[in-house]
Amino acid sequence: MLKIIGIILIVAATTKIGFLFAARLERRKNALISFKDALSLLESEIGFVQNSLAKAFFNIGNTITKPVGAFFLDIHERVMQGCDTGQAWEEALTRHRQALCLTDADVQTLRSFAARLGKSDVENELKNIYNTTVSLNMLIANAKNTCDTNKRVYQSAGVLCGVLIAVLLI
Repeated sequence: MLKIIGIILIVAATTKIGFLFAARLERRKNALISFKDALSLLESEIGFVQNSLAKAFFNIGNTITKPVGAFFLDIHERVMQGCDTGQAWEEALTRHRQALCLTDADVQTLRSFAARLGKSDVENELKNIYNTTVSLNMLIANAKNTCDTNKRVYQSAGVLCGVLIAVLLI
Protein backbone atom coordinates (compact mmCIF):
# COMPACT_ATOMS: atom_id res chain seq x y z
CA MET A 1 0.00 0.00 0.00
CA LEU A 2 2.79 2.44 0.92
CA LYS A 3 4.63 1.54 -2.27
CA ILE A 4 1.58 2.49 -4.37
CA ILE A 5 1.20 5.80 -2.53
CA GLY A 6 4.90 6.49 -3.04
CA ILE A 7 4.65 5.73 -6.74
CA ILE A 8 1.64 8.02 -7.11
CA LEU A 9 3.50 10.82 -5.32
CA ILE A 10 6.57 10.37 -7.51
CA VAL A 11 4.54 10.45 -10.72
CA ALA A 12 2.63 13.51 -9.47
CA ALA A 13 5.85 15.30 -8.50
CA THR A 14 7.63 14.68 -11.80
CA THR A 15 4.51 15.65 -13.72
CA LYS A 16 4.34 18.90 -11.74
CA ILE A 17 8.00 19.60 -12.48
CA GLY A 18 7.41 19.08 -16.21
CA PHE A 19 4.43 21.44 -16.16
CA LEU A 20 6.45 24.06 -14.23
CA PHE A 21 9.16 24.03 -16.89
CA ALA A 22 6.49 24.40 -19.57
CA ALA A 23 4.92 27.30 -17.66
CA ARG A 24 8.27 29.11 -17.58
CA LEU A 25 8.35 29.10 -21.37
CA GLU A 26 4.85 30.57 -21.46
CA ARG A 27 5.73 33.25 -18.86
CA ARG A 28 8.80 34.31 -20.86
CA LYS A 29 6.72 34.67 -24.02
CA ASN A 30 4.05 36.67 -22.19
CA ALA A 31 6.65 38.88 -20.47
CA LEU A 32 8.28 39.77 -23.79
CA ILE A 33 4.90 40.62 -25.29
CA SER A 34 4.14 42.79 -22.25
CA PHE A 35 7.50 44.56 -22.62
CA LYS A 36 6.67 45.28 -26.24
CA ASP A 37 3.30 46.72 -25.18
CA ALA A 38 5.02 48.73 -22.46
CA LEU A 39 7.47 50.22 -24.95
CA SER A 40 4.55 51.18 -27.17
CA LEU A 41 3.01 52.99 -24.20
CA LEU A 42 6.37 54.59 -23.39
CA GLU A 43 6.58 55.84 -26.96
CA SER A 44 3.18 57.50 -26.53
CA GLU A 45 4.09 58.93 -23.14
CA ILE A 46 7.33 60.44 -24.45
CA GLY A 47 6.29 61.41 -27.96
CA PHE A 48 2.75 62.68 -27.57
CA VAL A 49 1.96 63.32 -23.91
CA GLN A 50 5.56 64.42 -23.24
CA ASN A 51 5.59 63.17 -19.66
CA SER A 52 8.80 62.76 -17.72
CA LEU A 53 10.25 59.26 -17.62
CA ALA A 54 9.27 58.85 -13.97
CA LYS A 55 5.64 59.73 -14.69
CA ALA A 56 5.68 57.55 -17.82
CA PHE A 57 7.00 54.58 -15.81
CA PHE A 58 4.26 55.11 -13.23
CA ASN A 59 1.54 55.22 -15.90
CA ILE A 60 2.90 52.14 -17.65
CA GLY A 61 3.23 50.24 -14.37
CA ASN A 62 -0.43 50.88 -13.62
CA THR A 63 -1.52 49.92 -17.15
CA ILE A 64 0.48 46.75 -17.87
CA THR A 65 -0.29 43.57 -15.94
CA LYS A 66 2.13 41.96 -13.51
CA PRO A 67 5.00 41.09 -13.49
CA VAL A 68 6.04 43.66 -16.13
CA GLY A 69 3.79 46.30 -14.52
CA ALA A 70 5.53 45.71 -11.19
CA PHE A 71 8.86 46.08 -12.99
CA PHE A 72 7.93 49.57 -14.23
CA LEU A 73 6.51 50.60 -10.85
CA ASP A 74 9.78 49.51 -9.26
CA ILE A 75 11.71 51.70 -11.71
CA HIS A 76 9.37 54.60 -10.94
CA GLU A 77 10.05 54.26 -7.20
CA ARG A 78 13.81 54.17 -7.75
CA VAL A 79 13.77 57.21 -10.05
CA MET A 80 11.65 59.13 -7.56
CA GLN A 81 14.27 58.37 -4.88
CA GLY A 82 16.85 60.10 -7.06
CA CYS A 83 18.36 57.08 -8.77
CA ASP A 84 19.59 57.38 -12.37
CA THR A 85 17.15 55.91 -14.91
CA GLY A 86 19.66 53.40 -16.29
CA GLN A 87 20.70 52.30 -12.82
CA ALA A 88 17.05 51.99 -11.71
CA TRP A 89 16.29 49.90 -14.79
CA GLU A 90 19.29 47.65 -14.13
CA GLU A 91 18.34 47.12 -10.48
CA ALA A 92 14.73 46.36 -11.38
CA LEU A 93 15.86 43.96 -14.10
CA THR A 94 18.04 42.11 -11.60
CA ARG A 95 15.21 41.91 -9.06
CA HIS A 96 12.46 40.88 -11.49
CA ARG A 97 14.42 38.64 -13.88
CA GLN A 98 13.39 35.43 -12.14
CA ALA A 99 9.68 36.33 -12.12
CA LEU A 100 9.85 37.37 -15.78
CA CYS A 101 11.67 34.15 -16.82
CA LEU A 102 14.02 36.10 -19.10
CA THR A 103 16.96 34.56 -20.92
CA ASP A 104 20.39 36.18 -21.25
CA ALA A 105 19.51 37.48 -24.73
CA ASP A 106 16.32 39.08 -23.38
CA VAL A 107 18.21 40.75 -20.55
CA GLN A 108 20.91 41.99 -22.91
CA THR A 109 18.31 43.59 -25.20
CA LEU A 110 16.63 45.31 -22.27
CA ARG A 111 19.97 46.45 -20.84
CA SER A 112 21.05 47.98 -24.13
CA PHE A 113 17.73 49.84 -24.26
CA ALA A 114 18.22 51.16 -20.73
CA ALA A 115 21.79 52.24 -21.45
CA ARG A 116 20.48 54.86 -23.89
CA LEU A 117 17.25 55.69 -22.06
CA GLY A 118 16.96 59.25 -20.78
CA LYS A 119 20.22 60.42 -22.32
CA SER A 120 19.01 62.13 -25.49
CA ASP A 121 16.25 64.20 -27.01
CA VAL A 122 12.72 62.98 -27.74
CA GLU A 123 13.45 62.03 -31.35
CA ASN A 124 16.39 59.80 -30.41
CA GLU A 125 14.42 58.29 -27.52
CA LEU A 126 11.72 57.31 -29.99
CA LYS A 127 14.35 55.76 -32.29
CA ASN A 128 15.73 53.82 -29.32
CA ILE A 129 12.24 52.53 -28.52
CA TYR A 130 11.68 51.56 -32.16
CA ASN A 131 15.00 49.67 -32.37
CA THR A 132 14.29 47.84 -29.14
CA THR A 133 10.79 46.96 -30.33
CA VAL A 134 12.29 45.41 -33.46
CA SER A 135 14.65 43.37 -31.30
CA LEU A 136 11.78 42.35 -29.03
CA ASN A 137 9.78 41.20 -32.05
CA MET A 138 12.59 38.79 -32.93
CA LEU A 139 12.81 37.60 -29.32
CA ILE A 140 9.03 37.12 -29.20
CA ALA A 141 9.13 35.04 -32.39
CA ASN A 142 11.91 32.96 -30.85
CA ALA A 143 9.97 32.58 -27.59
CA LYS A 144 6.80 31.52 -29.43
CA ASN A 145 8.74 28.97 -31.44
CA THR A 146 10.49 27.62 -28.34
CA CYS A 147 7.24 27.52 -26.42
CA ASP A 148 5.38 25.72 -29.20
CA THR A 149 8.08 23.10 -29.70
CA ASN A 150 9.18 22.48 -26.11
CA LYS A 151 6.05 22.95 -24.03
CA ARG A 152 4.62 19.53 -24.84
CA VAL A 153 8.08 17.97 -24.53
CA TYR A 154 8.49 19.20 -20.95
CA GLN A 155 4.98 18.14 -19.98
CA SER A 156 5.40 14.69 -21.50
CA ALA A 157 8.90 14.25 -20.10
CA GLY A 158 7.63 14.99 -16.59
CA VAL A 159 4.95 12.33 -16.84
CA LEU A 160 7.22 9.78 -18.51
CA CYS A 161 10.03 10.25 -15.99
CA GLY A 162 7.57 9.61 -13.19
CA VAL A 163 6.29 6.47 -14.92
CA LEU A 164 9.87 5.30 -15.52
CA ILE A 165 10.77 5.74 -11.86
CA ALA A 166 7.55 3.97 -10.87
CA VAL A 167 8.39 1.01 -13.15
CA LEU A 168 11.91 0.81 -11.71
CA LEU A 169 10.51 0.76 -8.18
CA ILE A 170 8.06 -2.04 -8.90
